[in-house]
Amino acid sequence: MASTNIILVTTLDLPPANQISKYSAQTIRATKMQFLHPEGNGIRLLSLGTQIYLPFSIFKHNAYSADGGDIKCFSQLLILEELMHRLEYDYGRPVRPCEFFHSITGVGAAGVIAILLGVLGMTVSEATEAFIGICEKVFAADVCDDKLRSERLDLAIKEVLDKLDVSHSTRLAGDIERSLGCRVSICYASASIAGCRMFRNYQSKQFSYNPTIVEAVRACWATPGLFSSIFIRSGPQSEEIISAVNGFNNPTLQAVQEARELYGINRAVSAVLSLGSGKNGPI
Repeated sequence: MASTNIILVTTLDLPPANQISKYSAQTIRATKMQFLHPEGNGIRLLSLGTQIYLPFSIFKHNAYSADGGDIKCFSQLLILEELMHRLEYDYGRPVRPCEFFHSITGVGAAGVIAILLGVLGMTVSEATEAFIGICEKVFAADVCDDKLRSERLDLAIKEVLDKLDVSHSTRLAGDIERSLGCRVSICYASASIAGCRMFRNYQSKQFSYNPTIVEAVRACWATPGLFSSIFIRSGPQSEEIISAVNGFNNPTLQAVQEARELYGINRAVSAVLSLGSGKNGPI
């Protein structure tokens, strides 16, 4: 079970609900929803991390015993579901993570969840259904290697996009508006240079590739030994990308750094919620 690593909460002074006129029928299929405006006086940050262990007999079970590589990240969604349920009770209507959190940062399999929630604007229940569906296709019981597993992941995320009528060529930033202004950053690493870097669905003074959603999912989950690396192209050049889970399984620091650059050092923080990276002490 993923643990809540950090919860720092002050008064959540949420702004009035605003009617959002343009959103997918799938997300609002049961009700005409109004949404919390994503900009408030206090910033709310969500960090989705991983727990890292040694491979758990990968040749026998075709799965990693780490949130960086398998369905254990599902537990993060269970915790988020409880939070969203409480907000729904307080405000009398459904609330999606992308309208409550100003910024969502994820790494490994949790980076996939960050994309589902923040970029594709899913409810927690929609993201849970999509994530479990992806895992069922990718981590089937038959014997497969990292290349085949990566091909399955590619097909699985494309199926998710098809259900949302989103093109496979849609890029993380600039091509899609389903997040209500939620900023999403996804951790990745170069296969040749150590360090954690970011894909972003927003403009930043830091250099950032703008991959397709399919490429971003492949890259953030490209844990060596589990999935194959992916080459991301920028102009005439390309770079081999892998997951950042080895060394950066808790992206809370990266989430705070991103927020500082986005909003400035004088912007108050209402909440930092960190899920999935274990029971380390507070920072």
